[in-house]
Amino acid sequence: MKIFLSVLLLLTISFASEALEVFGKVYGNNQLPLENVVVSSEKKAAISNAKGYFNLQNIEANEKIRFHKIGFKDTVFVAKQLPRKVILEEKSIEIAGINIVGKRENRGTCFRDGKYGGERCRYFEKQRKSEFERFKAAVRLSVPVQSAVW
Repeated sequence: MKIFLSVLLLLTISFASEALEVFGKVYGNNQLPLENVVVSSEKKAAISNAKGYFNLQNIEANEKIRFHKIGFKDTVFVAKQLPRKVILEEKSIEIAGINIVGKRENRGTCFRDGKYGGERCRYFEKQRKSEFERFKAAVRLSVPVQSAVW
């Protein structure tokens, strides 16, 4: 009699904590599989693979399973009623407007060796200005100019 009661007690406990393996495939509106969908229960989580497959083990029958992916509506099912093919609906994401304001610095124009800007360009600009200043001074003094490359 004790053995019968022990077996009956074990069966009752095992039915009370019914554990399920939840698996399936996640699709988008366009019927293509979705990867990197977060599939989570209250205690566990998984991510769908490149083909949309997911798998959660040891889930209670009444646990809620949530499917989440950015750009799609969150979907929730009860574990025992979860279909093998889950379709997520797309949703648009609205963000606040962005103002881009540019500031322009006058760095001169320098095209040397097919490059523009940087320290090399500043060096050539300074060199050109100093040569131009020497040229102006030479003209004022009527001295022959040796080099005036610009």
